[in-house]
Amino acid sequence: MNDQRCGCIRIAEEGFSLAELLVCLVIFFVLGAALFALLGELQQKAAFQAEMRSVVQDTRLALDTVERFVRQAGNDPLGTGIEGITLRAPASVAIRTDVKGEAGGDKGDPDGDSGDSDEDVFLRFNPTAGTLEIVSGSGPPQIVTSRISDLELRYYNESGGIAAGDERVHRIGITLRGATLFANPRTGRRHGVELEGEVRVRT
Repeated sequence: MNDQRCGCIRIAEEGFSLAELLVCLVIFFVLGAALFALLGELQQKAAFQAEMRSVVQDTRLALDTVERFVRQAGNDPLGTGIEGITLRAPASVAIRTDVKGEAGGDKGDPDGDSGDSDEDVFLRFNPTAGTLEIVSGSGPPQIVTSRISDLELRYYNESGGIAAGDERVHRIGITLRGATLFANPRTGRRHGVELEGEVRVRT
């Protein structure tokens, strides 16, 4: 009697133990948390860089607007005696000019008065809202731009000194400061920018 036995290869079936599975899960969660933290930091950095660009653009727009209106102050081609600067303060100025008329609308046809739109305006810095505003006529303030932290206007007389009292203003120095709406996530500080300009007033 032949005893023939089948030669079988025994394959050990081994899986992960509970301890190994827990270690893998811990490693996975640590790597995932680190990845999400890195992505969050990159997103915050990109958002702050975009905010910094907006501050520069808004401050430049505010300075260009103030310079444009000051440059027009006292424009009186028909010689009616329009006073260019009617009210002056460190953070606001009232300006009169004659650049528009009723016949041709807003096409640069002066009519001898400063009653048309954008001819008798009040430029002011609103510290509560952080905005530069224009008030024209009896209408509500129009916001030129936001992200403004300060506006400083300096009024100079003909000899270059500070114009006092009712002394005629010949030049206006402008300093505009802007700041981000939120702080840099890494430093905790807001980014600021400062721009300066100077405009000669028509006399």
